[in-house]
Amino acid sequence: MTRKTILVIIGAAVAGIILAIGIYRFYFLSVSYHDTITEGVAFPVAIYRLDKGYPLIIAENRDDALYALGLVHAQDRLQQMEFLRSLATGNSVQYGLSQYERIDRMVKAIGLPLKAKALLSELSPQYIQALQQYVRGINTYIFKIKHAGKNKIQWDALDIVSISLFLEFCNAFVSNSELFFPVEDKDFSLLNRELTNKKIVCSYKQQDYSVIKEIKQLQQLVASIFGMYGSYCRGFAVAIPPRMMYTDAATLCSSYEHSVSIYPLIYPVNFQVGGKVIEGYTYAGLPYVVAGKTNAFRYASFSLLADSQLLCKYQTQMRNNVLFYNSPLGYKELQCQQDSQCMTRLTDSGPVISDAFEHNLKDAIVAIAFVSPSKGYIESMIDIAFASSINDVVQIAQKYKGQPRVFVVQDDTRAYQIVAGNSMPDNETSVLVSPDKAILAKNPPFIFEMRQSDMCIAGSEFVEKPSPTLQRVMTFNNTGRLSSLYHELSQYSEMQYRDIEKILFSDTYPDAREYLIIINNLLDKMPITSAKLAKVYFRDWDLTMKSVQVAPTLFNAMIAALIQETFADELPYAVDDIVRHYVIFEPEFLRIFKEDKSLYFDDITTLEKTESRDMIFDRAFLHSLKFFNYTIGPYIDEWKWGKVHNATINHLDSGSLVKNVMGKNKAIAFDGCNTTVYRALSGETNFMVDTATVCCFYMDKTIHRASVSTGITSNTASHYYSEFIAKDSFMDINLSKRNELFLIKPLKEAQKQ
Repeated sequence: MTRKTILVIIGAAVAGIILAIGIYRFYFLSVSYHDTITEGVAFPVAIYRLDKGYPLIIAENRDDALYALGLVHAQDRLQQMEFLRSLATGNSVQYGLSQYERIDRMVKAIGLPLKAKALLSELSPQYIQALQQYVRGINTYIFKIKHAGKNKIQWDALDIVSISLFLEFCNAFVSNSELFFPVEDKDFSLLNRELTNKKIVCSYKQQDYSVIKEIKQLQQLVASIFGMYGSYCRGFAVAIPPRMMYTDAATLCSSYEHSVSIYPLIYPVNFQVGGKVIEGYTYAGLPYVVAGKTNAFRYASFSLLADSQLLCKYQTQMRNNVLFYNSPLGYKELQCQQDSQCMTRLTDSGPVISDAFEHNLKDAIVAIAFVSPSKGYIESMIDIAFASSINDVVQIAQKYKGQPRVFVVQDDTRAYQIVAGNSMPDNETSVLVSPDKAILAKNPPFIFEMRQSDMCIAGSEFVEKPSPTLQRVMTFNNTGRLSSLYHELSQYSEMQYRDIEKILFSDTYPDAREYLIIINNLLDKMPITSAKLAKVYFRDWDLTMKSVQVAPTLFNAMIAALIQETFADELPYAVDDIVRHYVIFEPEFLRIFKEDKSLYFDDITTLEKTESRDMIFDRAFLHSLKFFNYTIGPYIDEWKWGKVHNATINHLDSGSLVKNVMGKNKAIAFDGCNTTVYRALSGETNFMVDTATVCCFYMDKTIHRASVSTGITSNTASHYYSEFIAKDSFMDINLSKRNELFLIKPLKEAQKQ
C-alpha cells in the first residue's frame, strides 16, 4: 500500500468521524428553544430567549411560572441537576459516581432523606403545589421533549427538598469553624495565646487524632465538589444610596462566587407573572429566586458562614449484641430511623456521622448536631421574589428558619440588612464537644436582626457592623475583603455605572501594602540578586492581582513560604490547614508579622540558636524561589500570576460523544486573590484556584446589567453554549429583545379545540 493511499484512507476516516459527530450532535443532542407543547398549566405560558439565551417566562400565576422554570432548568442544566440529585439523595454510586460513595454514606448517616420526607409532609398545600409544578416542568422536558428512556427516574417534590437540605448542609460542613485549625491539646495554649480571634482555633485530645482525620477527609471530599467554603448562595451585595449615584437612583450591586470544580450552578432567569416583572438569579435544580429585582424592590440573599454544626464523641458499650452510648443520663440504646433506602442511627444530640467514616471507631461513635432547613425555609425562599413591597420582604424573612441567611434589600428610599436563621451555642475550645453541651444543640435558637442604613454592605463572609450576637454566630468576619470593598467605594463621591463595574471587577489587594513595608526592608538586607529583582517588581506594583503580573506571584509565594517556615516546626500537622485557610488566618498573621514578637518565629528544631522573624523570612524567600524554579523555570519574568493561579472547569454536561472527542478542558487564568472584591480563592501552596467570582450584576429601577462567567447552558450542543470566561463583559438584561418562543398551552384549551 502506497503512502498516498494510506493518507487518503486516514483522511477519509477522519472525515467520516467528523461527519458522524456532526450527525450525532444535530439529531441526538441539539436543543430546540422554539416549539409548542400542550401541558398541565392553568393558562398559556410563553418562554422567550433573550440575548445569550437568558429565559423570559411570561405566565399568569406563580405555579405556571415555576413549571416553566423547571422546564428551562432541565433544558439547559439537566446533567448538573441529575448530579445534584444523585448526591443529595445518597444515590451517586447508582449513577456511576463511585468516587462519591462516602458522600452517599454521609447523606444516609446524617438522615437527610428522612429529614426531607418529614419536611415535605409539614409543608402547606400551596408550597407542595409550587414544588410539584417545578418538577412537572423538569419531567416534561425529560420525558416528553427529550424522550428519555424508561430507566430514567422521574423527579418529584422530595428531590427538591433533598437538594435544599444537602446544599445547606454542605455549606455548613465545609465552613465548620472547629475544623479550620484543630490542634492537639498540648499545642493549643500557645496558639490560642498568639491569636486575638479565639474562635478560629480548637483543640482535641491526642487519642482523637484518627477521629479528626476522618472528619476532615470527609469534609475535603465535599469541598472537592463545592469548594472550601461552599458554593450555594455565597457572595456579597452593596445597596448604594441615591446620593452616591450620578443618576440619583438607589442601586443594588452584587457578586456571587462558586467552586470551579464543577460548572457553576447559577442561572439567570426573568419572569412576567401577571403584572409583576422579576429579573432574577436562580440555581439549577431549585425553584428559588435568590436575588433579583421586581417592580417594587431589589434584593440579594446569601447563606451566611455561620456556626451551625457541633460534633460530639460518645463512648459506647455492646450489651447483648445491642450498642449503647454514654449519654449525660447514663448509657442509652441508640435509636434507629429507617425506610427502604436509608437507615440512620441517632443519639440525643443528633445522627451518627461516624457511620460515614472510612474506618470504624473502637468503642466510640461521633454524632453531629446541625441546623437544617424547616418549612419556613422553603416558604420564604419561594415567596421572596413574589413579594409586593420591601415591607413584605421583611415579613417573609421573619419566617425563614434554617442555616443563617443574610438578605440585602432595597427600594428607592430604604435599604435593609437582614440576618435570619438558627445558630448553635458557642463551642468554646474543643473540636468535639461534651455530651452535656451537645444536647443543648437539639433546639438551636432563632436569630433575627434587621438594620436599616443609608448604605448596606453584607454577604456570606462579612457583615458591616455586626452585633455581638452576630459576631458569635458568624464563623469569621472577613474584614480583609470588606476593607478591599471599602477601599474601592472610597474612590468615588458620585458613581456612574462604569464605576460599579470597576468595583465589582476590582483585583486590588490594599492590605498588601502593610506587608510590603516590612518585606522591602527585609529584602534590602539580603545581598543576593533575586532579592533586588523582587524589590524592583514590588516597587512598580500597583497592588493589583492581575494574572499577567509577576509581583502577585512573588508576594503570595513569600507569604505562603513564610507561614510554612513559621509554623512547620511547632505545628507540622496543622501548617497545611493554616495555608489552606489563609483567608481566615490572614488578619492574625499580618498582626504577628508586624509585631515581630511571636514565639513561633523561633525554630524549635535548632536548639543551638534562637531564630527571629527576619531569619525566618530569609529562608522563606529562598524556598519560594525554588518552587517556581522547578515549576515554571529560572526566569522571574515568566512567573506570571496566571501561570499558577488558574483552574480547569469541569462542565458536567451531557457526557456526549462530541464532548469526549472534541472537548478539552483548558486551564483558565484568574485575576484576584482571596480577599479582593473580584475573588479567586486558592487554598493550597500551588495557588490553584478553588472558588471564583462567577456572576456580578447591578440594578436600579430602570437598569439591569450583568456579567456571568458561564453560558446559560452546560449542553455543548446548544447554540447558546459558551465556554467559561473568567471575566465576561457586562451586558444589558433587556426584556424587549426576544428571540425564540417556546409556547406551553393548557390541556383544557387543547381539549376545547
